[in-house]
Amino acid sequence: MERKKEIIISVFGVILLFIVVIGISYAVWSRTFLGTQENSINTGYVSFSYTESDTNVIEIHNAVPTSDTNGKLLSGENEMFDFSVSASFAGVTSIDYEIYATPIIQTIDPDYIKVYLTDQNDQPVGFYDAEDVPVYSSLEDSSVEDSKTIYKSTLTTSGEVVDYRLRIWVSSNFNVPNESQKFAFKVNVVGVA
Repeated sequence: MERKKEIIISVFGVILLFIVVIGISYAVWSRTFLGTQENSINTGYVSFSYTESDTNVIEIHNAVPTSDTNGKLLSGENEMFDFSVSASFAGVTSIDYEIYATPIIQTIDPDYIKVYLTDQNDQPVGFYDAEDVPVYSSLEDSSVEDSKTIYKSTLTTSGEVVDYRLRIWVSSNFNVPNESQKFAFKVNVVGVA
C-alpha cells in the first residue's frame, strides 16, 4: 500500500511539473512574440569627406638627408602633400577621425623617415609642434590595416573643413647608400567610433 501511494505521488508530481513548464514556456512565448510596443532608433545622417591633391601617395626617392629646420620648410611639388577633411552631420554632436599612413615601398629604414603635419598655413598640429619631429617608425600603430596613425582629431561642427599639409624627408642622421632608395606610403582618413 505504501508503494502504491509513492507511485501516485510521483505521477502527480511529474504531471504538476509538466504543467508548470508548459505554463512558463507559454508565458515567455506570448511576451516575446505578442508584444505590441514598437522600438525605433533615429540616427540622423553623417557625410564624411577626404579630398587630396593629385594622389594620396607621398614618397621619397633618392633624397638627400635633410635637417628638421629645412624639412619643415619643404615646399616643392613632390615635397609636400595637401589634403582636406570635412563632414556634414545631424543627429550626432561630433565626428572623430584618424589620418593614417599605409606603407607601399620601404627600402629606406622607417627610423630615418621624418613625418611633419601642419595646417595649410604651415602651423604644426597636435604633437607636431614639439621640437623633435617624429620618425615614421615612432608613430602609433593604427587600428586600420597595417598602418601608422599620423594624427587623430574631431570635427565638432557640421560643414567644417580642416586643411592639412604633410611633409616627409630623410633624417640628417641617415647614411646614404650607393643603391637607389625609396620610401612611399598612402595617406587615408577614416571616421572612428
